[in-house]
Amino acid sequence: MNVMTVCGEKKIDDLGVILPHEHIFIDISNQFTEPVTPFEKKLAYQKVNMNNLGYLRRDPYVVKDNLILSEYDVAYSEIITFKDSGGQSIIDVTPVGIGRDPNQLQQLMKETGVNIIAGCGFYTHDTHTTDIEKRSAEDITELIMNDLLIGMDHTGVRSGVIGEIGTSQQIHPNEKKVLQAAGKAQSQSRIPVFIHVYPWSENGIEVLDILESEGADPSQIVICHSDVEMNLNYMISVMKRGAFIEFDNFGKEFWIPIEKRKFAGGNFATDRDRVQVIRKLVDLGYQNRLLITNDICLKAMLHAYGGWGYDHILSNVVPMLIEVGVEEKIVWEIIIKNPQQLFLR
Repeated sequence: MNVMTVCGEKKIDDLGVILPHEHIFIDISNQFTEPVTPFEKKLAYQKVNMNNLGYLRRDPYVVKDNLILSEYDVAYSEIITFKDSGGQSIIDVTPVGIGRDPNQLQQLMKETGVNIIAGCGFYTHDTHTTDIEKRSAEDITELIMNDLLIGMDHTGVRSGVIGEIGTSQQIHPNEKKVLQAAGKAQSQSRIPVFIHVYPWSENGIEVLDILESEGADPSQIVICHSDVEMNLNYMISVMKRGAFIEFDNFGKEFWIPIEKRKFAGGNFATDRDRVQVIRKLVDLGYQNRLLITNDICLKAMLHAYGGWGYDHILSNVVPMLIEVGVEEKIVWEIIIKNPQQLFLR
């Protein structure tokens, strides 16, 4: 079976080690925390640097520059580091409206030799263009299918997955319409769909209901951001429906003061928490419904800005999983076989 990369079809067996949810070029400044105090105003519009890195370790949303990845040379260096660590493929799930760049992704794949699979669709309603309000679910399905079959943004570069489709804390009517469209597109294309669920919610069940009502196959649905709050019962309820849950916040261990939470509805679990919960889920027999990745979307997550980089999973998380008792064979199945399984139809 073949998978569509930004440079054309590749055999699924050639994808190797896959990061199933990342961003190479992105702009999520919609999540920026508007400054209030004089100190916050001074901090907010600085460039990411060593002097503000400590603040970003606590709250990544307080410096606007942290929310934008746009530097080609930095992206190239970071992906080469991932490749040198044994990585072979990245699924970039940056949808319309938050900085996706098909041509740059294609150039990166050509120059680095790392397979890049691009996403399509629409993010949260605050990033939608005004025409989404006017379009029907059927119209939006056509837009998604065009990206999958013809190419994104008139580039001829085709998407290989749907998503990440965005939903908010309360699913907005336009987000529901996009979900319905994504469900229809998944049913027609049999391509995996990734759903951004508000991290401090349990909206995955509602999302599955909407997608499945449009004919989507739950075995090709990924409920993202399941590892911000460690709710084991919620995770299991999603996996029992046949969907994948994604531990995609490795490297994010933020602790945001209550009075400053805006986009963020809570704090983040730690990597130590994550590997321990994965061990529990493996012990319960759910290893074939798990995906693990970083969801890099912040400058401060990159090596160039003091972060762990795309190779964090291979360099650090794999040893952590083995140390907490997950059998090494199972670890590699989660990293290699589970993302491949997503594409099987």
